[in-house]
Amino acid sequence: MVAKRVGRGSFGDESPLDSLPGPPSDTWDIYVELEEEDLHFLDAIIQGYDGLANVRREYRAPDGYREFRIMVSPEFLQETIRLLRELRRYIFIGKIKVRRGEG
Repeated sequence: MVAKRVGRGSFGDESPLDSLPGPPSDTWDIYVELEEEDLHFLDAIIQGYDGLANVRREYRAPDGYREFRIMVSPEFLQETIRLLRELRRYIFIGKIKVRRGEG
């Protein structure tokens, strides 16, 4: 399918997004034991640090407690862990597990 001229620009078979790089292959996942109601607070704090990490809404529940996933680039891994430990003063954050990114 060929895109037709729209507005001031036109595209051939190639999307303008094709030139963007894919996600980094060296990300880390931090799994945080957290109550769901505290997830929004955590997400808002992390968003305040531009590019620090990406909080995911899905969770896993090993051993009966919820672990939410935070995706982090290697250069911000230690800073993100320090932030999570500091946030324990304000919300419940249980176990923090760090794993190589799942993609």
